[in-house]
Amino acid sequence: MNASAAAAQWQALADKENQEYYKITQLITSRDAQNHRLLMVKWAYNAVDKYDLDRSIVSFAFSYFDRFMALYSDLADFECTQILAMTCLYVAAKVHSSRTAPLTISRISRMSKGCFERKQIVEMEKRLISILSWYMHPPVPTLFVETVRHFLYNNRNLSSAKKDQVYDMTIYLIELSVCDHFFVTKRPSSVAAAALQIGLEVAGCDLPLQVPLAPEAKEMAGACLSRMRKLYKSSFPDKEDSSRCTDCSPNDVMMTITQSSSS
Repeated sequence: MNASAAAAQWQALADKENQEYYKITQLITSRDAQNHRLLMVKWAYNAVDKYDLDRSIVSFAFSYFDRFMALYSDLADFECTQILAMTCLYVAAKVHSSRTAPLTISRISRMSKGCFERKQIVEMEKRLISILSWYMHPPVPTLFVETVRHFLYNNRNLSSAKKDQVYDMTIYLIELSVCDHFFVTKRPSSVAAAALQIGLEVAGCDLPLQVPLAPEAKEMAGACLSRMRKLYKSSFPDKEDSSRCTDCSPNDVMMTITQSSSS
């Protein structure tokens, strides 16, 4: 894929994120609700790791979750947050996983340790899909990164190790951004651009990042970049080898976010 083709795909996703039903403009203001969300992101990463699913599934799941909560922010108690997040992950895996339904309703129910029965999850799924008006294919940050991945890997000026380091760090930072409530209202293109920029910097790549960002998305990317630099420093305070960053466990991810948020 050449640069112009990558830019065209990026722009197509950017056009999609501009559609009203994919925008999130309202943050959860309750501290308890934010903490509940954080706990469920941790649970979701553990769940996808357990069933060997792509971690990007969590991005899709919490796009559903955050869009739902933007409309129904009154669901602040942990029980409602829990069943909503579990249902979002179930639906995201069903829609976006290439594997055959590894996260069944029965498994989700068992993972709730008896808190929720199959019927409750089915009812929440119906409500979720109705509230989101069947818009279940959000342009999450990982999709933006994938548009430039082939272009990156075809660059002959970068070694294979450097390319892997850029990609791994970018994906790692995107995973952190899902955990961090700060990024909920940020455009996915802005999150992706910021993560790519830091990925290039960490790998020491003198490769200018040229992606089509709208003025508003460019401004958001600056805020995302500043926040992600703090997350990176919290993750690697001693500038240790970051090439293994995607091996970081969900617990480590959550610790990083908690420490950063309290600083």
